[in-house]
Amino acid sequence: MRLLLALCLLAVAPCAFAELQEIFKWKQVDFNFANDSVRQEALKSGAYDPKNALPLGIAYYEGRVFISLPKWKPGTSATLVTVPYDAAKATEQGATSPLLNPYPNWSWHQRPEGDCDGLTSVFRMQVDQCGRLWVLDSGLENVATGGKQVCPSQLLIFDLKSDTLLRRYRIPKTSLKDNSFLAALTLDVAGDQCGSEQDDSFAYFADIYGNGLIVYSFKDDRSYRVDHPYFMPDPLACKFNAGGIDFRWVDGVFGLALSPLVPSDPTNRTLYFHPMSSFNEFSVPTYILRNETAASQEDNDEFKVPTNLYLEEFSRFLFSLDYLF
Repeated sequence: MRLLLALCLLAVAPCAFAELQEIFKWKQVDFNFANDSVRQEALKSGAYDPKNALPLGIAYYEGRVFISLPKWKPGTSATLVTVPYDAAKATEQGATSPLLNPYPNWSWHQRPEGDCDGLTSVFRMQVDQCGRLWVLDSGLENVATGGKQVCPSQLLIFDLKSDTLLRRYRIPKTSLKDNSFLAALTLDVAGDQCGSEQDDSFAYFADIYGNGLIVYSFKDDRSYRVDHPYFMPDPLACKFNAGGIDFRWVDGVFGLALSPLVPSDPTNRTLYFHPMSSFNEFSVPTYILRNETAASQEDNDEFKVPTNLYLEEFSRFLFSLDYLF
């Protein structure tokens, strides 16, 4: 363990001195409207307000960068977009500010009021090894001013080879709370099962305001809710300072990450998670989450606080260095 930790430190040390290459940059984003007349009409009606269209999530697949723009305030014409990416050209040209292309097309974003068959407000999306784009649509508009649930929260899965919808799953109210806000996801996918009847893929959605986790089974096309105290914000970690401004932030579970997939044992992974307002990292084996009964046990000891173990081991490692040198 100590040797592994030492190697990890040596591996990441050069990253501290590496310079990131700037590929895209915008002062204000603009969309690829059909023509300038359509753009001017969108500006006039308020359907497009440059100051309110703010990017958040990002994903990449075969020459395309996918970007989400949640409906923070009115004026975001499309909530999921793409821009082309060519590594060689980007290195030669430097940072550019391309127009944003609505994904899959404009019809998914220009829907009549009350029509929930398109996309409403996307926070995060992720591409799996099967060439599928999993999109978590919160259904919330005007998020920056308290939020309004205009459509049900939903998961949409697109085939990136054909840019067609493979599946739409509207998350049932039984999996949600009155204040639920789904804004983060991670995928548990075994690539050798893509699209087959044995495709035992899972997705995990963080309910930031409801302090819970939604588990979705692709094979069963159903979801269930998991609650645990570790998903909740830490009251001692809710005080923030940004730009000299003090404020309190009480978001629950937000960050999600999975341990690497082991092909010989694809169901034995670890989900690491972190409430936005917390000083700790937490973990739980995915075989627990994949079992609704086990995941629902209130006294489940499989939920861990790995940070303490790593800090203890790190302290021992530093002590050994002091002893050696």
